[in-house]
Amino acid sequence: MSIGLDAVAPDAIASVDAIADEGLSPFLTVRPRLFGVAYRMVGSVAEAEDIVQEVWVRWQTTDRSRVRNAAAFLVTATRRLAINVLQSGRGSRGTYVIP
Repeated sequence: MSIGLDAVAPDAIASVDAIADEGLSPFLTVRPRLFGVAYRMVGSVAEAEDIVQEVWVRWQTTDRSRVRNAAAFLVTATRRLAINVLQSGRGSRGTYVIP
């Protein structure tokens, strides 16, 4: 049983859109930087994109009224997630053995 968007009040959808739009501009401004940080740390385009996507999700759930500097918050979150990826062994950074 699925509920379509027509079952959701239009003002609720508008409210969610407004919240997403509020955080979109700061995120898009620093997104290339976030990708660069993640890529340099993990060494994989796919992993870097995953990290940036996770930062976006976390940014959407963050109380942005408490964030003084959006760029600093986003870069810090990116670095910490990249460190987590490296510590978990998912990162592709490593040594290549030539046969």
